[in-house]
Amino acid sequence: MARTSRLRGLELALGLLIVELLDVFASWQIQAGDVFTQTTGELLFGVDLITTIVFILMAVALVVSTMRDDDSKVNRYAFVYLLMATVQVTLNVVLMVASGHTRNDSLLWGLWDLGAAYLLIVVVFTGWYWWCDRVIDGGAFVFPTRESATEHRPNVVDYLFIAFNTNSTFGPTSEDVVARRVKALMMYQTVLSLSILLVFVARIVGLAA
Repeated sequence: MARTSRLRGLELALGLLIVELLDVFASWQIQAGDVFTQTTGELLFGVDLITTIVFILMAVALVVSTMRDDDSKVNRYAFVYLLMATVQVTLNVVLMVASGHTRNDSLLWGLWDLGAAYLLIVVVFTGWYWWCDRVIDGGAFVFPTRESATEHRPNVVDYLFIAFNTNSTFGPTSEDVVARRVKALMMYQTVLSLSILLVFVARIVGLAA
């Protein structure tokens, strides 16, 4: 039991590290574009620094709680962590929209921050769907099952599949969403994903001009 908890904690730590690296990479690429005034840049850096500190503290607390099998604390820390992660994702997307027409770099260079932000959206909302399915009575989704199976026990791949499909097709494909809060989250994820697509188009148009 203790070994399983440690393994879960290590897996979670790896996933959280990936989220943080994607966020840092997307933020760095935006700052590298040099499209904001010094005052605006310092303000944005301050907001990002505060959210990053809370982000890291909650990540450590979440891993420790997971290794101790303390589900109540896991749910609380996961909520704060995902909230901070969503703030950072939103900030990155807003900055990308603001810099969509003003960055002066190659298309390939400009794709890196878009790719990092796109993957960050997928990973963060994977966490949200996992969390909602844990805390909502009766679950947030109805998963399809094989004819020979009586029950489907979802894992991280199932939630990743939902988040990826919402990002790419703007909605779930095979799963039924039965919770209104999750429907609102999916609509918000779709807005962020569409914004990334609009920034990509804007950069192509800007380079062509």
